[in-house]
This record gives sequence, structure tokens and C-alpha cells, in this order.
Amino acid sequence: MGGLWGVVLAAAFLVLPAGPFLFPTIYGLDERGVALSNPLASDRKPWSRFVAYRQYPDAVQLLFDPSNPRGWWLTGHLLYFNGNRDLVMATVKRHLAPQATRPAPAHTPRPPAADRPRGSTAR
Repeated sequence: MGGLWGVVLAAAFLVLPAGPFLFPTIYGLDERGVALSNPLASDRKPWSRFVAYRQYPDAVQLLFDPSNPRGWWLTGHLLYFNGNRDLVMATVKRHLAPQATRPAPAHTPRPPAADRPRGSTAR
């Protein structure tokens, strides 16, 4: 299936998307946006690409807008803290709001057995 070039192409398809997980990624936050860089790629995303953030004990996740196609497939970027939690969070909070908690779905309790008609499949 393509010999040596097929192997090289297959390796590229496997390694490139996994680059952020395989290689150290350097993040930069400034007033223009978020810069990401690793040995395979570099990218800059403006703050307008993100709609909110979710904070974890060791990282912050910048969330994409779920109303556009990119937000359907990708949740966002996870930025790990490196002893700079306060500085990172201050920058993120200047540009984004925390993710709103979604209300729990409405739940209608099942009526007691005595109130259901016989043979009913009410749930």
C-alpha cells in the first residue's frame, strides 16, 4: 500500500494530531489571544474563538462556542498550570466568563401505583 511513502504518510496521520499529547506544548496568553507551540505546529487563536472557561485543580480549559461546527467536534484547549495559576487565571478571567452551570433536566416523578390506571405504561 504505497511502500515507504505509505508508511511515512500513515505515520504523519497518526503523529500530527497527537502532537500536543506526545510533545511538550508551550502556551502563551496575551491581550490578542492564546498562542500554542510544539515541535510539529504552532497556532494562535484570538479570545473571540472561546466563549467560556472551566477551571480544574491543575489546569484551565478554554471552551469553544458549541453553536458553530468547530465547537461540535472540539471542546476547547486545556492549558496546564506551571506554577503560574494566579497569572493564568487573571488573564483568562479578563477575557472570558466561567462556564455557566446547566440546570438539571426537569424530572416528573412517577405517580404512585394506586394512581395509575391498570395496564398503563406511564413512566
